[in-house]
Amino acid sequence: MTIRATTDLTINNILTPVADLSGAYLAGGAVLDLLSGREPNDYDIYPKSKDDAKAIVTELWSGGSAEYSSHSEKAVTFLSYEKNSAGRRVPIQVILFDTFESPEKVFSTFDFSVCMVAADLDSGVTYHDERFFQSALSKEIVFNKNAKHPLSSLLRVNKYEKKGYKFSKSVVAQMAFAVANSNLPTSWEEAASLIGGYYGRQLKLDGKDLTFSYDNLFEVLGNLDLDDGFNYDIATGNVDLGVVLDIIEPIKRDHVRLSGARIVEVRDGLLGKIVGSGNKGTDFSDHLIKSYKYVVLKDGQLQSQYSSKFKYELGKVASAPHSPWLYSSKVNDSYKKANGVLIECYTLPEYVRDYQYNSYGAVFSGKPQGCGDAILQSQHLYVSRVVPEDEVRLLKNKELVAVVAPNDPALYGIRAALKAVAPAVAPSVPGYDTFSLLEEYQKMAKLIQPVIPAPKYVGGDWTV
Repeated sequence: MTIRATTDLTINNILTPVADLSGAYLAGGAVLDLLSGREPNDYDIYPKSKDDAKAIVTELWSGGSAEYSSHSEKAVTFLSYEKNSAGRRVPIQVILFDTFESPEKVFSTFDFSVCMVAADLDSGVTYHDERFFQSALSKEIVFNKNAKHPLSSLLRVNKYEKKGYKFSKSVVAQMAFAVANSNLPTSWEEAASLIGGYYGRQLKLDGKDLTFSYDNLFEVLGNLDLDDGFNYDIATGNVDLGVVLDIIEPIKRDHVRLSGARIVEVRDGLLGKIVGSGNKGTDFSDHLIKSYKYVVLKDGQLQSQYSSKFKYELGKVASAPHSPWLYSSKVNDSYKKANGVLIECYTLPEYVRDYQYNSYGAVFSGKPQGCGDAILQSQHLYVSRVVPEDEVRLLKNKELVAVVAPNDPALYGIRAALKAVAPAVAPSVPGYDTFSLLEEYQKMAKLIQPVIPAPKYVGGDWTV
């Protein structure tokens, strides 16, 4: 395969969400359509690295220009908010089954030479197979024997014939032999994957009540309308971005138990969504939880943004007086008030009363009671430092609540300082609101004489 680079080809009218991407190639039929003055039916994006893939998926997911539709092990599909001339939202497919460091890598598994054209979204250079222009002008298809999904290629014949392309008998024979040379499916899932092809589209073969066999597959396919099999819809329900990013590069997962036996997922050291309650997961009791919060710097003193009487001191533990709890929030200017500065804080898992997980604007656990937009509610926070402004800019809008192993001597001292503080308020009890329980006691104490001693939370139970 000989690849040529062209710098004098200008590809215009690229869909805005795609034109704004970087670290990838736009390749295939979309580039052919744009060069031919046609509107593409869809856009295929080939990331150059895993980091590029994660950045592209995250940008499309949260950038407001497209909406998540579906994903498979091979690709994730978005629908643009920008519509084409027919009033249709255009699919944008980010290919996930590999990374594509060069145009040769992109073209290596393509089926038709007329599709072997790619625009580098970083440099603007257009790359193409040496047979591309000949195929595009003659409208004659040349088949690549290394095509990754020859069965899917056969299903694309009708699509390209409608565009005026011709398939010679020799090309059809090549495609048939390529299919015969590939592995035959041994299950309904494998058959659906082979037909779904390059994108791993979620095609449903209605053979779940039948034993998989060639005869049964033949019969099921006879009742399947493949023209309607690949419609794109908007996903219903909450879909976690982390699930898609996990396809690109598996995330190291664990679980941490907070107060009240609340179990929270840990992803690469960052707290993820709340997954239940109980005793499962790694024992993180010797770890610290790091978070950030905005406070006010006034007359050389750090104080709460909401009460000038509540002070914070570097190198010391700040404890909630009794109510409210201390909040840590996402690093966002909307949380910052006049003279606000960002401080880095540490606490212990047993001091965390409640926690909210936001992933790129979607709430996957319910908001904790009284938590508002805060990320973390804790009884005690050790104030380690004021974060410099240039570092604050790098932290903005990221999920930053982290589980930290105290393997730095400085962190030993922080953990010891936190351990030395007796909890000012009892941990929350699963299924109960701690504050309402105390309030009920106070109401009862006024009615019952003599006054009953205040309840305490000892050894995992309430005692009087």
